[in-house]
Formats: sequence, C-alpha cells, structure tokens
Amino acid sequence: MHQWTKRGAAALATGILAVSLTACEDSDGSGGGGKPKRKASAAYVPEPFAPPGAADEIQVQAGAPKDIAKGAKGYQVKCVQWGINPFLPGKGITVDGDFGNATAKGVMHYQGRRGLKSDGVVGKRTGVRIQDDIRRLLDDARKANRTSAVKHYGEWMKNCPSRIPG
Repeated sequence: MHQWTKRGAAALATGILAVSLTACEDSDGSGGGGKPKRKASAAYVPEPFAPPGAADEIQVQAGAPKDIAKGAKGYQVKCVQWGINPFLPGKGITVDGDFGNATAKGVMHYQGRRGLKSDGVVGKRTGVRIQDDIRRLLDDARKANRTSAVKHYGEWMKNCPSRIPG
C-alpha cells in the first residue's frame, strides 16, 4: 500500500482540480454556441451588495455546494437572487435569502432564457451559468468604467461562487 506524502497528495489534488475545471468550461452542453446571450435588463439597478454577516446563516460545506431549491434559506439563496436579478424583467426579485415562489419563478425564467432545464433548482449547470454571466457583467462594467457596477459584481464574485453549485 502506498503512503502519500503531503506534497504528493497536494499535487494530485491540484491536478484533479485543474482537470475538473478544464472539463467544466462548457458544462451547459452548448459547446460554446447555442442561443445568443440576453443582455442584462436595462431596468435592473443593483441593490447594495452585503457580504455575509452575523445575521446570515452561512453553511460551511465540505466539497461542492448542494443544489439550491425552494425552501432553502440563507446567504447562498441571496447569492442566487443577486446573481439572476440582472437578467430578470423589471427590478427582478427581492433579495431576502428565502427561496420561495418568487425566487423559484425567477430561477425558471433565467433557466429558460439560457436554454437550461427550467426546473427552478440551482444545480451545477445553472450555477456555472450564473457565475459566467456575472463574470461577463463585471468585465463589461470594467470596460465601461462603471465603478458602482464593478464594485457590485466584484463583491458577488468574491463572496458567492463558493456558495452556489458549479
């Protein structure tokens, strides 16, 4: 039986992570093509982004976050709500950390516009797509020198990707 050194185990884990990330680049199954991307809603005005605080229940999870669905509560739900709001009609949904009917409908709307299965559950494919879309919004905001949007989407990228599947 082979005993792993800490350095050997770390190298193996890093290699596995790199291969996993490379394999997930087109995890939506579109092969990079597909429907044209919908621009963020012009009516959407980002709410002030609040990093997790004492009032938020933060679940520490080993490994990847589990799917987020109706009935879930907490900061990971806020991340989903903040993440999909720019792509919903009007002002989007209330960011309250409660995955209720409005959030489920918002997720289904988002999924349908992205060519994903519209089941209202934020799983790996939906989570990856939200992260990609926010990353694009952040890049666009940087190019346009929109400092408040850069701050908002930068905070999302700092606090949320580890809390949603993908």
